[in-house]
Amino acid sequence: MKFICFLKNLSISIVLTLSACGGGGGGGGASIPTTVNASGLWQGTASNGYSVYMVVMPNNTFYTIYGAPTPSGGLATYGYDIGFATTSGNNFSGTLTDYLYTGQVTSGSFTASVVPGKSIIGNSGNTFNLTPSPGFNFNTTADIASISGSWTGTFLNGVASNISINNNGALSGTSVNCNFSGTVTPNSYKVNVFDASLTFISPSCGTTQGLTFTGIAIGFMNTLGKTQLILSVNNPSNTIGALFVAIR
Repeated sequence: MKFICFLKNLSISIVLTLSACGGGGGGGGASIPTTVNASGLWQGTASNGYSVYMVVMPNNTFYTIYGAPTPSGGLATYGYDIGFATTSGNNFSGTLTDYLYTGQVTSGSFTASVVPGKSIIGNSGNTFNLTPSPGFNFNTTADIASISGSWTGTFLNGVASNISINNNGALSGTSVNCNFSGTVTPNSYKVNVFDASLTFISPSCGTTQGLTFTGIAIGFMNTLGKTQLILSVNNPSNTIGALFVAIR
């Protein structure tokens, strides 16, 4: 995928992730499934050298974040994608909106092949090879305790930001002088991803003041044993997005 996303006055990078599951043949006269289930938290690399995280929801909505790895095991985010895919057999393809840290927003598409529980290999302008995020249990209800507390991270534009999430899923935060609030709640699919919303409050938030964005949040253990938070939200028309990424 191209992997790009941006919020003109505020970019919040939340890592979204993907892991594979499902699929399998049958015998003894049983019917063989015609499509695979690509949902999960996935991670890997693209041919341009970027590290990639991808979260695929059970309805095939997906969120992809890409950038350069950091010494702390996190990601210096260059962009992100939000899109929708369809499956046919082992084929997984769809359309996406790509948001760059520069503010550029473009439309694109991708095609991929899925081996359930093992890999997603495809092309969206750059080839990518993803495997399930190690140790992450996608098929369990998200627990707010796993991401509650204080987070210091950055939006997609690189601006340092602070977010606090209480035990009821209420969220508040600030980036420079832009204040925002929102919620994170377990999603209706009962997988290990949160539904997320952000409302930008203060005049210093610029053209996003008063707007509410929706999307997802996810927390998972990175390769160095630290917890990675990714929050990805966008407006209903996908013309503006916000991505927040943090590690603790």
